Amino acid sequence: GRSPALVAGGGGKVTGDGEVLG
Repeated sequence: GRSPALVAGGGGKVTGDGEVLG
């Protein structure tokens, strides 16, 4: 799942469920 506060931006951020963005 995704944490809305972290969905935009990416660059290796991790979402609330531990998925990595971009």
